[in-house]
Amino acid sequence: MRSDNGADFTKQEPGIKHGISGGQWEQRIDLSEADHDDNEEEQEKFTCVGSSSSVGREELEFLSIAYSKDALIRLEPAPTLKDLDDSMFIFFCSKSLAEKVQAVHLYSNGYKLQELTELSIDESEFQPNVPVIFSEDELSDPWVRIRPANRSSAFHLRFFEATPTRLFSPEQVKNSLSK
Repeated sequence: MRSDNGADFTKQEPGIKHGISGGQWEQRIDLSEADHDDNEEEQEKFTCVGSSSSVGREELEFLSIAYSKDALIRLEPAPTLKDLDDSMFIFFCSKSLAEKVQAVHLYSNGYKLQELTELSIDESEFQPNVPVIFSEDELSDPWVRIRPANRSSAFHLRFFEATPTRLFSPEQVKNSLSK
């Protein structure tokens, strides 16, 4: 997942006990390369915008997956908390990992947005469109989708159904003009 040090990570042992890595991609539409004909779709490209690695662990209580953007300077549009309202999402992972998932907790900007505990594994075939090339050995564990257990096709995040919980108590601004 890391391209910053030139190491060949494809020859390493797979599995969390050997190391934990992560990658973050954004899907962008490049209008400069798109044919502007009405019958043609825009060119969609994945751009790697972050990666991470850490030591392995024999056992995990939970696995953290994060998406983050630089909050100091925003040079391009970035998703905000309000953009997540009324969104749909689904999880793709290997079957062996999906069988270990007991719950999914969603957090953003100091708020707990949702806790998903009613999960089902969808083993029907599909072609995952992910921007990483996996080895044949890694693909021997089939990809599956984690869906809601109520047979809905995807999870929904709707703030009118469940209000996010603030995970901190903010300080009150002092008024130096009052006595």
